[in-house]
Amino acid sequence: LGELVSVSDIDVWNTDISHITLSQCYKYSVSNINCVWPSVDVGYNYGVTIGNSQSGVVHNCNLETTRHAITFGGGDFVGCIPNRECVVTNNILNVCTTASTVLSADLHGNCEFITFYNNQILGGINLGGDNIQILGGTLRQPKDGYLCYTSELRGLNITIMNVVMDYFDATSSSSLGVLDFGGNGTMGEIKVDSRFVFKDNVIRGNTTLLTNSTLYFYLFTRAASQQLHVEISGNKFMTPGLSGSGQNGITVRNASGNYINSLTIKDNSLVNGIINVKDVNTEYLELTNNDCLKAPDYGIQVSENASPNFTTNFWNISGNKDKKSRLGGITIGGKATNTTTLICEGNTSINNAQTTTGSSSTDSSIFISNISDCFFHNNICGDNQGSPTQQRVWAFSGITNLYEGINFNIKRDSLSAT
Repeated sequence: LGELVSVSDIDVWNTDISHITLSQCYKYSVSNINCVWPSVDVGYNYGVTIGNSQSGVVHNCNLETTRHAITFGGGDFVGCIPNRECVVTNNILNVCTTASTVLSADLHGNCEFITFYNNQILGGINLGGDNIQILGGTLRQPKDGYLCYTSELRGLNITIMNVVMDYFDATSSSSLGVLDFGGNGTMGEIKVDSRFVFKDNVIRGNTTLLTNSTLYFYLFTRAASQQLHVEISGNKFMTPGLSGSGQNGITVRNASGNYINSLTIKDNSLVNGIINVKDVNTEYLELTNNDCLKAPDYGIQVSENASPNFTTNFWNISGNKDKKSRLGGITIGGKATNTTTLICEGNTSINNAQTTTGSSSTDSSIFISNISDCFFHNNICGDNQGSPTQQRVWAFSGITNLYEGINFNIKRDSLSAT
């Protein structure tokens, strides 16, 4: 408790509670701490605990405990300010437990402007509060746990950038993603204008046990007047173990009545991964220049929310490459009651329907339904597989105005266009 508090250059061990605790501190520093003590008491065994403190740094520490290696929290009594403006840098953070949401780093709802820079986070991270950054370094999944989990969020001003992530096990049976942003209804109400950025990360995983997505973003509850913008861009998903229906690389969803003002998913590459924008409720959607190879279901799926907040939408789904999907290639579905303008150009969707035996329009290279104004040109489609070979290269249903330019059909002698 105090100002200019410094704790450094010591080894600590042999306690079942927090090894180092700072409460109501200002301009603090914790550095060069070695704490490796996996207690049997999962409930209280912390490495470093920061409570209601501001303007500090935690760096060059090696922390491995059973509960959390580092946690930011505190109380609500007199003088309990939020944890604010702290930098956690160049640490090794590990956790020794099989509880799916007990992770190496833990941020409670009273956190804001916390930055993790160039850390080796070897047992996942739980995000709470608002204005959180994870920049560089390594993020690894603990056994049966999450890479990233969210709870007690006030806002979604979160930036995760240039991080190398590894996962090898499925999470608990109730989970929806190893990178879980609200999939279990734990995100809390978004109360401030927010921008979520997940950019230029490398995600490596090899498990056949995952029941849903590698990255799952589910907007569960938000204040109606707030702005929310989401960007998922430039990431590499290398997940060769995904092989079944529903095992998506990226999933973005809206709960009914909630919406995203703008959603950008661009420049991502996925091996054995699907991009699934499900029940989307957004005014502007940019889904461009993504590469999907050997998706275990449809390659790219977009469907609109049943109760959209916006009656006029603009979607740009262009420049994507999809090859060897198990079912159809690119499937886009709006609502017949809405006015949606779709730009669908320059996509390549070939060699799909790898295991399909029927001839459904949804197994086409590109299938578009319930769009008011559809601009469809310069797409390359066809060469679909299956038994028998699929009847459709591209298919449309419920299109009010179709503006079709020059598109290319691979193996036109054996496939017909609709």
